[in-house]
Amino acid sequence: MQISDNRYGSEIITDKGKVFKFDEAGCMIKYALAKNLVGDDNQKFLVTDFANPGTFIDATDAFFVQNDNFKSPMVRTL
Repeated sequence: MQISDNRYGSEIITDKGKVFKFDEAGCMIKYALAKNLVGDDNQKFLVTDFANPGTFIDATDAFFVQNDNFKSPMVRTL
């Protein structure tokens, strides 16, 4: 998947080096739960450093902010 907004991208890197890209961390988490990847130390979960778009950091070390002023590309409006 191509990341449409570098401020919100995330990715999983498997122990075999395969990369799965997502438009936001929420989609990455849903995928990881569906594939039973959560809790597997062999996977790397990365999220974009919001202050440095295009730079990934370890999701387990990241701080997450929820604010209505920041809308990821995957946010659906009702």
